[in-house]
Amino acid sequence: MAMRLRLQAPPVDGKANKLLIKFLSSVFGVRKNQITIVGGEKSRDKRLLVDSELEDAEFLKRLERKLKGS
Repeated sequence: MAMRLRLQAPPVDGKANKLLIKFLSSVFGVRKNQITIVGGEKSRDKRLLVDSELEDAEFLKRLERKLKGS
């Protein structure tokens, strides 16, 4: 699954990566250490691994819920 996010943290000292992981952990209801950047750590395009039992449909459902603000 692919998605596009825009962060407001500067790409300095890994701050943007930390913010991304923090955001996604809150969206998907997983611990921060369950999300790993597996590619593109210093690039705008990143590949992440979320260590979870959730199905893709549940990931999308939680993302939609977060974006709607509920």
